[in-house]
Amino acid sequence: ETKDVMNIDTIRAGAAAFDRRSRGQDLASIAAFSLIVAGNAFAMTFEREPIEKLGDLLTILAALYVLSYYWRARHASPAALGATPSLQLYREKIVRRQAMCGRVWHVVLLFVPGILLSTVGDAFVSPQPPGRYALIAGVFGALVAWIEWLDRREARRLEAELGQVER
Repeated sequence: ETKDVMNIDTIRAGAAAFDRRSRGQDLASIAAFSLIVAGNAFAMTFEREPIEKLGDLLTILAALYVLSYYWRARHASPAALGATPSLQLYREKIVRRQAMCGRVWHVVLLFVPGILLSTVGDAFVSPQPPGRYALIAGVFGALVAWIEWLDRREARRLEAELGQVER
């Protein structure tokens, strides 16, 4: 059995597309986490209860941690493949991106304490009907399920791309 060898143009085209896609995903993530920081900082100015402020602060710290993780991962990744025709470099970039996808639960769990404290604090300040808290839990659950679905879809796509590279 002979292995199909990717030619240099295919490697460069695939790597360039991968870099564009990764950059777009990173920018969207950075924008989302920046909005979380800004929204919680804004909310902190209007909240009266310390428990709510602590919840917002924990949420801000979680978002800043995730932003710093993206920053460190992005700067630790190999240089753009456009300058180097290395199949190994392309493969390393895909594997590195897969590792980032595998951390989705670490990211989600970072936000749980802040969200819980904010919700509990809100319950003390202005008790709402139980349906409101069920709605908040449902929205948070749906958001987590959507993030998990996106993560699994990206992991499958990266696995397929890695399979093409390793052929």
